[in-house]
Amino acid sequence: MNEKILHDYQPILKKIDKVIAWFQNSRLHLETWRDPDKANFKQWSRYLGLRRFLLPLWLVSFIVVYGLLNYLIHIFEQVLHYFQQILTGNFTSSINWFSFSYFTNSTFVSAKVYWILYFILMLFVSIRFYIWRQSYKPIEEYLTDATSRWSLTHELDQQYEVMPTDCLDTFNGSSGIVIGTAKRTLKEKLTGHSREYLSTEMTNSLLVGETRSGKGIFGIEKAIDGLSRTNHMDKKQSMIIHDPSMELYLKWKLLLEERGYIVKLFNLIDTYYSDSINPLNLVTYYYRQYLLGDTENIRNHGLDQALAEMATLCFSYFDDENAREPFWQDCASALFTAATIALIEESLLIQQTKYITIYTVLNLIAEMNANRIDNENHECLKRIEKSLIERKRLFQKYKDKSVLDVYFLTLPEGHPARIAYQDILASAPAKVTIGNVVSHLLTKMKAFRRPGNAKLTAISTINYLDLAFGKQPMAIFIVVSDQDKSNHALCANFIDQSFKELHKVGLRTATRKLPRVVNYIDEEFGNMVRIPNQATKVTDGLKVGIKHYFVVQNFEQLKKYGEQDAETIRANCGNIICVKTKSKDTREAIQKDLGLRANLSLSRQGRHFDANKTFTESTERIALITDDELARLPFGRTVVIRSMKTHDLKGKVINPYPVYNRDACIMKPTYEYLPYREISWDDVMSLYDEAEHSQIELDHLLYLLDVKEIGLKNKRLANRRNGIKEDSFDKEESESSRSNQSPTDEVKSIQKGKRTGGRTSVIPTISNQLTTTLDKRFDKLFPTEYALQKVNQCVSELLCTKMKNIVYDHYKSEENREWQEFNALIQNSNVLSLKQWLGQVPPQKIYEQVLIGFEKEIQTVDHVFHQFFIHTNYQTRLIEFVGKKNIHVLYVYARNHYKNDFIHYELFEQKLNTQNIEKLQQFLATVPRISLYRDICEGLKQIMDKKVGVSHDGS
Repeated sequence: MNEKILHDYQPILKKIDKVIAWFQNSRLHLETWRDPDKANFKQWSRYLGLRRFLLPLWLVSFIVVYGLLNYLIHIFEQVLHYFQQILTGNFTSSINWFSFSYFTNSTFVSAKVYWILYFILMLFVSIRFYIWRQSYKPIEEYLTDATSRWSLTHELDQQYEVMPTDCLDTFNGSSGIVIGTAKRTLKEKLTGHSREYLSTEMTNSLLVGETRSGKGIFGIEKAIDGLSRTNHMDKKQSMIIHDPSMELYLKWKLLLEERGYIVKLFNLIDTYYSDSINPLNLVTYYYRQYLLGDTENIRNHGLDQALAEMATLCFSYFDDENAREPFWQDCASALFTAATIALIEESLLIQQTKYITIYTVLNLIAEMNANRIDNENHECLKRIEKSLIERKRLFQKYKDKSVLDVYFLTLPEGHPARIAYQDILASAPAKVTIGNVVSHLLTKMKAFRRPGNAKLTAISTINYLDLAFGKQPMAIFIVVSDQDKSNHALCANFIDQSFKELHKVGLRTATRKLPRVVNYIDEEFGNMVRIPNQATKVTDGLKVGIKHYFVVQNFEQLKKYGEQDAETIRANCGNIICVKTKSKDTREAIQKDLGLRANLSLSRQGRHFDANKTFTESTERIALITDDELARLPFGRTVVIRSMKTHDLKGKVINPYPVYNRDACIMKPTYEYLPYREISWDDVMSLYDEAEHSQIELDHLLYLLDVKEIGLKNKRLANRRNGIKEDSFDKEESESSRSNQSPTDEVKSIQKGKRTGGRTSVIPTISNQLTTTLDKRFDKLFPTEYALQKVNQCVSELLCTKMKNIVYDHYKSEENREWQEFNALIQNSNVLSLKQWLGQVPPQKIYEQVLIGFEKEIQTVDHVFHQFFIHTNYQTRLIEFVGKKNIHVLYVYARNHYKNDFIHYELFEQKLNTQNIEKLQQFLATVPRISLYRDICEGLKQIMDKKVGVSHDGS
């Protein structure tokens, strides 16, 4: 019916819209009062001071005076003629008081007299108009130097492309960031649709919104929609989205795939269900250039870039602003660089690049440092020298040193790995040993020795260049916890490496631009890990087509980059969108950027009941929007500062006044028009159930640097450059090395198994097996649907306290860093983060003690539960055991437990009606459901007491 009415009256509605739009967009209406919310005067006299009103009125007066003068002359002539008739007594005609010709004919007097009279009358009218102008003109517009104002609707229509909210599949425009809403027509108001302005210029954006203010539905999600909606595949923009809660990935994955995107997930909360990336890929790429480059220039460039990438990695992993002694992080960086470079070189030469992983680097450092030179027949010395006499000489040189020392000191002078290692020896105080540095390094990078992270960083299923050069646009969601910071370095490294690679390749294209624009959308940027050189990235990225969209709660969150860099980041954001903020400093900064407007102030004087008042007008300069208005922006209103907008759609230069989306231009929430089809965590698990990296056996990644390979480098390098296969060469060397070993030496050899896919490290293997076993016990206690829930929401306060006591009893101090980290984790993080923390924190007995505490608690309730069914078959349905009349008692307990969570209550009610006793017990015997388990036991007790005639109170 509504559609039929709209169709029948559409021509009328269009005409009404045109009239309304003409008046609302006319200078007469809009520019009379600067701010419609603060219109001081709207009396008719206000118009008498406006030039745009007086000039047309003066032109009308010109015509009126002309006609009135002609009329008066005609009447004067007739009256004069009539008196002449009276005097002569000859009445031939009477006075005709009105005729249209009187207003147009002026032939009764001479032209000279006529124009003199006309000039006198027009002079009088003009003087009157001038008096009106001076008396009523809006002095705030002409006598105040403030120049700021809000942008007008018709101006925005000429400056931005629009994207209708109802054209979800048929939009063929450009892609960009949504910065506002066009004024709704009458038809749009009736249908609920709107048109949104797209900022398509190459600029960064910064959105300010406090928690729960709507920065998602009015900012981030509109940005993703605006960048991906267009049907032109080449105009769609790629995105790297920081998604701390995984909400955006679950909501947008299917919709983006429908729009032609390749969607990737870099999941640092649960690394087994993720795409993977090896952080050493770029280092390997450039070091391969150094080893195998055709010219000296290419080789030098490759080495320089490889070392630069290593420096960036080390910054991400070891930088600590609060470190009292930077020496330790510098030494750890140098050792990590030395071992990584040595491993990459050896792996490339023996053509076993699978060993180029951070996990391999850390394990070889740990084991080679633990292996000491304690006799002249040590396998390491045997690999260097076959002669016993020479080995004795080497033993005197390397006695009590580690195999790690021997390897790096055997490298030739000038080797990049040896230079990095010697930096440690040169800077370390006498009391500091390499062992101390190794300990610091392994502590800092303990997260990479966790099985999940080790596998995640072993191979790559994400290619950074596909973001800009792929046939399809790509969206990569980075899921990382704000609370668990153990994987933050991986996140920082991912963003840093992807940016540098895209920027470098973009500068080398013919246009010095990437073929597809790439956007970094940083949700909760203030809580993200510090990104290396972020201020530089903001300024340099736009050159090649890389944009940033920062989302912060206030400007103060930018200060973790330092005052200067924070200002650089903010200054390079051409669109600053304010949803709402309580930060006083942020509001003041936004007010200053908005500027001042002129305002007319009116004062009134007179006695209380006196009708004749005296009014005094004065001008003042006030903020475009007040401080308190910014603090309480209503839902849907946004303020946009668009400093980088320079031209309209026709190429004309414009003055980019700020935008205030309100009233008919209020923003429409994305959930009202976007067709979301959210997926669940179970869907993610199914999608990545057989992820390539999750199938890796960590034992196959273990490898130790071979000191013998140092002497073989030149030969292997020559063979690689000449394209010679080395299968027979490897076999010959391997057999030769084994022939000089006794069976006992071969067992003890640190090189055992190197040629056949790595060796087995005893300590890490035991550790990994124990962690895996504990993880399986943990998974039984916490079903998958609770993985992303907060710990304090699904673990009782009693059990949380018991966990804290276990951790505290181990560290014996509330000031201990691990204790503080665990305490914060219990309050703010989810179950997955708890599992990961327990799996990485030493010693592992903490993990085991926590699990034992959980299991004992469940066993206690299990014992009570089983007492009710001692003589009952566990395959019996519960409803059959208690009876349909009594099952309602359990419903009451379940309803009290779930409270307002009706969905889960209905699911559990269904289980009570359909499942047997055994399956129900398995469902209840988990940590998150332990309180429900107790309630069900209490309900069963009540039912059993009733059956035997005993009341609930036991009387």
